[in-house]
Amino acid sequence: MKHRGFEKRQVASQMGDVTLSRRCYTCPKGCGGYAPFDARLGLYGKWSTGMQEWMQYAAAKDSFDGGAESIEKFSGVVASASSVREVAEWHGTRKEEEQQRAIEDARGRMTRPADDSATPHRLYVGVDGAHVPERPEWKECKVGVVFATSSKRPLTPRRRTYVAGIEPVELFGERLNVFAGRRGMESAREVICLGDGAPWIWDMMATYYPHATQILDFFHACEHLHAARLLRWSDKEPDGDWWERAQQARLKRGWWDAFVQGFDQLPPSSDGRGKAWNYFETNRPRMHYREYRARRLFIGSGIVESGCKQIVARRMKITGARWLHGGAQAIVQIRVAYLNGGYAPPSRLRAAA
Repeated sequence: MKHRGFEKRQVASQMGDVTLSRRCYTCPKGCGGYAPFDARLGLYGKWSTGMQEWMQYAAAKDSFDGGAESIEKFSGVVASASSVREVAEWHGTRKEEEQQRAIEDARGRMTRPADDSATPHRLYVGVDGAHVPERPEWKECKVGVVFATSSKRPLTPRRRTYVAGIEPVELFGERLNVFAGRRGMESAREVICLGDGAPWIWDMMATYYPHATQILDFFHACEHLHAARLLRWSDKEPDGDWWERAQQARLKRGWWDAFVQGFDQLPPSSDGRGKAWNYFETNRPRMHYREYRARRLFIGSGIVESGCKQIVARRMKITGARWLHGGAQAIVQIRVAYLNGGYAPPSRLRAAA
Protein backbone atom coordinates (compact mmCIF):
# COMPACT_ATOMS: atom_id res chain seq x y z
CA MET A 1 0.00 0.00 0.00
CA LYS A 2 1.24 3.49 -0.85
CA HIS A 3 0.57 6.22 1.68
CA ARG A 4 -1.19 9.16 0.05
CA GLY A 5 -1.51 11.41 3.09
CA PHE A 6 -4.30 12.40 5.46
CA GLU A 7 -7.82 12.73 4.12
CA LYS A 8 -11.03 13.91 5.76
CA ARG A 9 -14.38 12.17 5.91
CA GLN A 10 -17.73 12.75 7.56
CA VAL A 11 -18.93 10.23 10.12
CA ALA A 12 -22.49 10.19 11.42
CA SER A 13 -22.36 9.50 15.15
CA GLN A 14 -24.86 9.59 18.00
CA MET A 15 -23.60 13.10 18.76
CA GLY A 16 -24.12 14.29 15.19
CA ASP A 17 -21.77 14.57 12.23
CA VAL A 18 -18.05 14.41 13.02
CA THR A 19 -15.17 15.16 10.66
CA LEU A 20 -12.23 12.77 10.84
CA SER A 21 -8.76 13.16 9.38
CA ARG A 22 -7.02 9.82 8.91
CA ARG A 23 -4.25 8.22 6.90
CA CYS A 24 -5.25 6.84 3.52
CA TYR A 25 -3.41 4.42 1.28
CA THR A 26 -3.60 3.47 -2.38
CA CYS A 27 -3.37 -0.09 -3.62
CA PRO A 28 -0.61 -0.40 -6.26
CA LYS A 29 -2.74 -2.90 -8.17
CA GLY A 30 -5.48 -0.34 -8.71
CA CYS A 31 -7.99 -1.81 -6.27
CA GLY A 32 -8.82 1.58 -4.75
CA GLY A 33 -8.02 3.42 -1.56
CA TYR A 34 -7.94 2.14 1.99
CA ALA A 35 -8.09 3.83 5.39
CA PRO A 36 -7.15 1.39 8.22
CA PHE A 37 -8.59 3.69 10.87
CA ASP A 38 -12.07 3.33 9.33
CA ALA A 39 -11.91 -0.43 9.94
CA ARG A 40 -10.69 0.11 13.51
CA LEU A 41 -13.69 2.35 14.14
CA GLY A 42 -16.04 -0.31 12.76
CA LEU A 43 -17.66 2.08 10.30
CA TYR A 44 -20.34 0.90 7.92
CA GLY A 45 -20.60 3.54 5.24
CA LYS A 46 -20.72 6.81 7.14
CA TRP A 47 -22.28 5.32 10.27
CA SER A 48 -20.40 4.93 13.55
CA THR A 49 -20.71 1.75 15.61
CA GLY A 50 -22.98 3.55 18.07
CA MET A 51 -25.33 4.65 15.29
CA GLN A 52 -25.31 1.15 13.87
CA GLU A 53 -26.40 -0.19 17.27
CA TRP A 54 -29.20 2.36 17.39
CA MET A 55 -30.32 1.49 13.88
CA GLN A 56 -30.36 -2.24 14.62
CA TYR A 57 -32.32 -1.65 17.81
CA ALA A 58 -34.79 0.58 15.99
CA ALA A 59 -35.22 -1.91 13.13
CA ALA A 60 -35.78 -4.74 15.59
CA LYS A 61 -38.55 -2.91 17.43
CA ASP A 62 -40.39 -1.13 14.63
CA SER A 63 -40.71 -0.64 10.90
CA PHE A 64 -37.79 1.04 9.15
CA ASP A 65 -39.78 4.26 8.82
CA GLY A 66 -40.79 4.12 12.48
CA GLY A 67 -37.24 3.34 13.54
CA ALA A 68 -35.80 6.27 11.62
CA GLU A 69 -38.44 8.55 13.11
CA SER A 70 -37.66 7.34 16.64
CA ILE A 71 -33.93 7.92 16.22
CA GLU A 72 -34.51 11.49 15.04
CA LYS A 73 -37.09 12.22 17.73
CA PHE A 74 -35.03 11.03 20.69
CA SER A 75 -31.51 11.94 19.54
CA GLY A 76 -31.86 14.60 16.87
CA VAL A 77 -29.73 12.51 14.48
CA VAL A 78 -31.29 12.11 11.03
CA ALA A 79 -31.19 8.62 9.51
CA SER A 80 -33.37 7.70 6.56
CA ALA A 81 -35.57 4.60 6.57
CA SER A 82 -33.49 3.14 3.74
CA SER A 83 -30.31 3.62 5.79
CA VAL A 84 -31.88 1.92 8.79
CA ARG A 85 -32.93 -0.99 6.56
CA GLU A 86 -29.51 -1.27 4.89
CA VAL A 87 -27.56 -1.27 8.16
CA ALA A 88 -29.98 -3.65 9.91
CA GLU A 89 -29.99 -6.12 7.02
CA TRP A 90 -26.19 -6.02 6.80
CA HIS A 91 -25.80 -6.83 10.50
CA GLY A 92 -28.61 -9.40 10.36
CA THR A 93 -26.81 -11.16 7.53
CA ARG A 94 -23.61 -11.20 9.62
CA LYS A 95 -25.54 -12.76 12.52
CA GLU A 96 -26.94 -15.38 10.17
CA GLU A 97 -23.43 -16.17 8.92
CA GLU A 98 -22.20 -16.53 12.51
CA GLN A 99 -24.98 -19.00 13.24
CA GLN A 100 -24.18 -20.99 10.10
CA ARG A 101 -20.54 -21.23 11.17
CA ALA A 102 -21.65 -22.44 14.60
CA ILE A 103 -23.89 -25.04 12.93
CA GLU A 104 -21.04 -26.23 10.72
CA ASP A 105 -18.76 -26.44 13.75
CA ALA A 106 -21.38 -28.43 15.68
CA ARG A 107 -21.61 -31.01 12.89
CA GLY A 108 -18.05 -32.05 13.62
CA ARG A 109 -18.48 -32.32 17.39
CA MET A 110 -19.95 -35.04 19.53
CA THR A 111 -20.79 -32.57 22.29
CA ARG A 112 -21.29 -28.82 22.42
CA PRO A 113 -19.90 -26.50 25.11
CA ALA A 114 -22.66 -24.91 27.19
CA ASP A 115 -22.86 -21.16 27.79
CA ASP A 116 -24.57 -21.73 31.15
CA SER A 117 -22.18 -22.88 33.87
CA ALA A 118 -24.93 -24.56 35.96
CA THR A 119 -26.43 -27.88 34.88
CA PRO A 120 -30.13 -27.30 34.14
CA HIS A 121 -32.60 -29.31 36.20
CA ARG A 122 -35.04 -29.33 33.30
CA LEU A 123 -34.49 -27.95 29.84
CA TYR A 124 -37.53 -27.20 27.71
CA VAL A 125 -37.40 -27.00 23.91
CA GLY A 126 -40.53 -25.67 22.23
CA VAL A 127 -41.23 -25.18 18.52
CA ASP A 128 -43.95 -23.53 16.46
CA GLY A 129 -44.25 -21.83 13.10
CA ALA A 130 -45.80 -18.71 11.55
CA HIS A 131 -45.88 -17.45 7.99
CA VAL A 132 -43.96 -14.40 6.77
CA PRO A 133 -45.19 -12.34 3.77
CA GLU A 134 -42.29 -12.96 1.41
CA ARG A 135 -42.24 -12.34 -2.32
CA PRO A 136 -43.52 -14.04 -4.42
CA GLU A 137 -45.22 -16.24 -1.79
CA TRP A 138 -45.51 -16.51 1.97
CA LYS A 139 -42.93 -18.69 3.71
CA GLU A 140 -43.07 -20.36 7.12
CA CYS A 141 -40.76 -18.96 9.76
CA LYS A 142 -39.97 -21.68 12.27
CA VAL A 143 -39.57 -20.42 15.82
CA GLY A 144 -38.06 -22.19 18.79
CA VAL A 145 -37.57 -21.26 22.41
CA VAL A 146 -35.22 -22.88 24.90
CA PHE A 147 -35.52 -22.31 28.63
CA ALA A 148 -34.60 -24.05 31.86
CA THR A 149 -36.36 -24.47 35.19
CA SER A 150 -34.93 -25.28 38.60
CA SER A 151 -35.95 -28.01 41.01
CA LYS A 152 -37.15 -25.42 43.52
CA ARG A 153 -39.23 -23.45 41.00
CA PRO A 154 -40.18 -25.96 38.30
CA LEU A 155 -42.86 -23.75 36.72
CA THR A 156 -40.79 -20.56 36.53
CA PRO A 157 -38.82 -20.23 33.26
CA ARG A 158 -35.24 -19.00 33.49
CA ARG A 159 -33.92 -16.81 30.67
CA ARG A 160 -35.65 -17.70 27.44
CA THR A 161 -33.50 -18.12 24.34
CA TYR A 162 -35.32 -17.58 21.05
CA VAL A 163 -34.31 -19.18 17.76
CA ALA A 164 -35.85 -18.58 14.33
CA GLY A 165 -35.24 -19.26 10.67
CA ILE A 166 -37.11 -19.16 7.38
CA GLU A 167 -35.82 -22.49 6.13
CA PRO A 168 -36.61 -26.21 5.74
CA VAL A 169 -37.16 -28.18 8.93
CA GLU A 170 -33.88 -30.09 8.51
CA LEU A 171 -31.86 -26.87 8.61
CA PHE A 172 -33.91 -25.40 11.43
CA GLY A 173 -33.38 -28.54 13.49
CA GLU A 174 -29.62 -28.03 13.30
CA ARG A 175 -29.96 -24.36 14.24
CA LEU A 176 -32.17 -25.12 17.23
CA ASN A 177 -29.86 -27.90 18.36
CA VAL A 178 -26.91 -25.49 18.53
CA PHE A 179 -28.80 -23.11 20.80
CA ALA A 180 -30.12 -25.96 22.94
CA GLY A 181 -26.55 -27.16 23.34
CA ARG A 182 -25.48 -23.72 24.50
CA ARG A 183 -28.13 -23.85 27.19
CA GLY A 184 -26.79 -27.15 28.52
CA MET A 185 -28.87 -29.75 26.71
CA GLU A 186 -26.08 -32.34 26.93
CA SER A 187 -25.91 -32.12 30.73
CA ALA A 188 -29.56 -31.40 31.54
CA ARG A 189 -31.11 -33.87 33.98
CA GLU A 190 -34.31 -33.89 31.91
CA VAL A 191 -35.31 -32.54 28.48
CA ILE A 192 -38.93 -31.67 27.68
CA CYS A 193 -40.21 -30.99 24.16
CA LEU A 194 -43.36 -28.91 23.61
CA GLY A 195 -45.32 -28.73 20.36
CA ASP A 196 -48.76 -28.23 18.85
CA GLY A 197 -49.17 -31.57 17.10
CA ALA A 198 -47.64 -30.76 13.71
CA PRO A 199 -45.89 -33.95 12.51
CA TRP A 200 -42.73 -32.10 11.43
CA ILE A 201 -42.21 -30.86 14.98
CA TRP A 202 -42.30 -34.34 16.52
CA ASP A 203 -40.12 -35.80 13.76
CA MET A 204 -37.51 -33.11 14.37
CA MET A 205 -37.68 -33.53 18.16
CA ALA A 206 -37.27 -37.31 17.86
CA THR A 207 -34.19 -36.81 15.68
CA TYR A 208 -32.33 -34.43 17.99
CA TYR A 209 -33.81 -35.27 21.41
CA PRO A 210 -34.76 -38.97 21.24
CA HIS A 211 -34.88 -39.43 25.02
CA ALA A 212 -36.89 -36.29 25.75
CA THR A 213 -40.43 -36.22 27.12
CA GLN A 214 -42.75 -34.98 24.36
CA ILE A 215 -45.81 -33.00 25.45
CA LEU A 216 -48.66 -31.92 23.20
CA ASP A 217 -49.81 -28.42 24.05
CA PHE A 218 -53.00 -28.89 26.09
CA PHE A 219 -54.64 -25.79 24.67
CA HIS A 220 -54.16 -26.99 21.10
CA ALA A 221 -55.81 -30.25 22.13
CA CYS A 222 -58.71 -28.18 23.49
CA GLU A 223 -59.01 -26.37 20.17
CA HIS A 224 -59.43 -29.72 18.45
CA LEU A 225 -62.07 -30.68 21.01
CA HIS A 226 -63.95 -27.50 20.20
CA ALA A 227 -63.82 -28.32 16.48
CA ALA A 228 -65.18 -31.80 17.28
CA ARG A 229 -67.99 -30.34 19.39
CA LEU A 230 -69.19 -28.29 16.40
CA LEU A 231 -69.92 -31.54 14.56
CA ARG A 232 -73.06 -31.85 16.71
CA TRP A 233 -73.63 -28.67 18.73
CA SER A 234 -73.26 -24.99 17.91
CA ASP A 235 -71.32 -22.57 20.08
CA LYS A 236 -74.55 -21.46 21.77
CA GLU A 237 -75.94 -24.85 22.83
CA PRO A 238 -75.45 -25.69 26.55
CA ASP A 239 -75.18 -29.43 25.86
CA GLY A 240 -72.18 -28.72 23.67
CA ASP A 241 -70.59 -26.63 26.43
CA TRP A 242 -71.06 -29.49 28.88
CA TRP A 243 -69.58 -32.07 26.49
CA GLU A 244 -66.56 -29.91 25.72
CA ARG A 245 -65.79 -29.12 29.38
CA ALA A 246 -66.25 -32.79 30.34
CA GLN A 247 -63.86 -33.94 27.62
CA GLN A 248 -61.26 -31.39 28.67
CA ALA A 249 -61.51 -32.58 32.28
CA ARG A 250 -61.22 -36.24 31.27
CA LEU A 251 -58.18 -35.50 29.16
CA LYS A 252 -56.45 -33.46 31.87
CA ARG A 253 -57.15 -36.07 34.57
CA GLY A 254 -56.04 -39.01 32.47
CA TRP A 255 -59.44 -40.71 32.19
CA TRP A 256 -58.73 -42.07 28.73
CA ASP A 257 -61.52 -44.67 28.57
CA ALA A 258 -64.13 -42.05 29.49
CA PHE A 259 -62.56 -39.64 27.00
CA VAL A 260 -62.89 -42.25 24.23
CA GLN A 261 -66.51 -42.94 25.15
CA GLY A 262 -67.24 -39.23 24.93
CA PHE A 263 -66.70 -39.36 21.18
CA ASP A 264 -69.61 -41.80 20.90
CA GLN A 265 -71.91 -38.81 21.34
CA LEU A 266 -70.75 -37.32 18.04
CA PRO A 267 -72.42 -38.24 14.72
CA PRO A 268 -70.93 -41.64 13.73
CA SER A 269 -71.07 -40.98 9.99
CA SER A 270 -69.23 -37.67 10.17
CA ASP A 271 -65.87 -37.43 8.43
CA GLY A 272 -64.90 -34.81 10.98
CA ARG A 273 -65.30 -37.28 13.83
CA GLY A 274 -62.73 -39.63 12.32
CA LYS A 275 -60.33 -36.77 11.68
CA ALA A 276 -60.70 -35.43 15.22
CA TRP A 277 -60.24 -38.87 16.74
CA ASN A 278 -57.14 -39.58 14.64
CA TYR A 279 -55.53 -36.42 16.04
CA PHE A 280 -55.98 -37.61 19.63
CA GLU A 281 -55.09 -41.22 18.91
CA THR A 282 -51.88 -40.17 17.12
CA ASN A 283 -50.84 -37.86 19.96
CA ARG A 284 -51.93 -40.11 22.82
CA PRO A 285 -48.32 -40.79 23.97
CA ARG A 286 -47.89 -37.01 24.40
CA MET A 287 -51.07 -36.39 26.40
CA HIS A 288 -50.37 -37.91 29.83
CA TYR A 289 -51.42 -34.65 31.43
CA ARG A 290 -52.18 -36.15 34.84
CA GLU A 291 -48.62 -37.43 35.06
CA TYR A 292 -47.15 -34.20 33.71
CA ARG A 293 -49.03 -32.10 36.26
CA ALA A 294 -47.96 -34.42 39.08
CA ARG A 295 -44.35 -33.90 37.97
CA ARG A 296 -44.98 -30.15 37.74
CA LEU A 297 -44.22 -29.90 34.03
CA PHE A 298 -45.50 -27.29 31.62
CA ILE A 299 -48.39 -28.67 29.58
CA GLY A 300 -48.88 -25.58 27.41
CA SER A 301 -46.68 -24.07 24.70
CA GLY A 302 -47.77 -20.50 25.37
CA ILE A 303 -44.15 -19.39 25.69
CA VAL A 304 -43.46 -20.68 22.17
CA GLU A 305 -46.57 -19.07 20.72
CA SER A 306 -45.54 -15.83 22.39
CA GLY A 307 -42.21 -16.14 20.58
CA CYS A 308 -44.03 -16.46 17.24
CA LYS A 309 -46.02 -13.33 18.00
CA GLN A 310 -42.95 -11.42 19.16
CA ILE A 311 -40.82 -12.34 16.15
CA VAL A 312 -43.28 -12.75 13.28
CA ALA A 313 -46.57 -11.03 14.06
CA ARG A 314 -45.16 -7.91 15.74
CA ARG A 315 -42.30 -7.30 13.30
CA MET A 316 -42.40 -9.34 10.10
CA LYS A 317 -46.16 -9.05 9.46
CA ILE A 318 -46.58 -5.34 10.12
CA THR A 319 -48.90 -3.48 7.77
CA GLY A 320 -47.58 -3.25 4.22
CA ALA A 321 -44.57 -5.52 4.75
CA ARG A 322 -43.51 -7.67 1.78
CA TRP A 323 -40.07 -9.18 2.13
CA LEU A 324 -37.41 -10.59 -0.12
CA HIS A 325 -35.99 -13.75 1.39
CA GLY A 326 -32.54 -12.40 2.25
CA GLY A 327 -33.93 -9.30 3.93
CA ALA A 328 -36.55 -11.28 5.83
CA GLN A 329 -34.01 -13.77 7.18
CA ALA A 330 -31.70 -10.91 8.22
CA ILE A 331 -34.39 -8.97 10.10
CA VAL A 332 -35.62 -12.17 11.77
CA GLN A 333 -32.11 -12.56 13.22
CA ILE A 334 -32.06 -8.91 14.32
CA ARG A 335 -35.41 -9.40 16.05
CA VAL A 336 -34.19 -12.62 17.69
CA ALA A 337 -31.05 -10.87 18.94
CA TYR A 338 -33.20 -8.09 20.40
CA LEU A 339 -35.46 -10.55 22.24
CA ASN A 340 -32.42 -12.44 23.52
CA GLY A 341 -31.05 -9.25 25.07
CA GLY A 342 -28.45 -8.61 22.39
CA TYR A 343 -28.96 -4.85 22.34
CA ALA A 344 -28.66 -2.43 25.20
CA PRO A 345 -31.40 0.21 25.56
CA PRO A 346 -30.63 3.41 23.59
CA SER A 347 -29.91 5.32 26.81
CA ARG A 348 -26.96 2.99 27.41
CA LEU A 349 -25.67 3.08 23.83
CA ARG A 350 -24.57 6.71 23.99
CA ALA A 351 -21.10 5.64 25.13
CA ALA A 352 -20.60 3.81 21.84
CA ALA A 353 -21.04 6.97 19.79
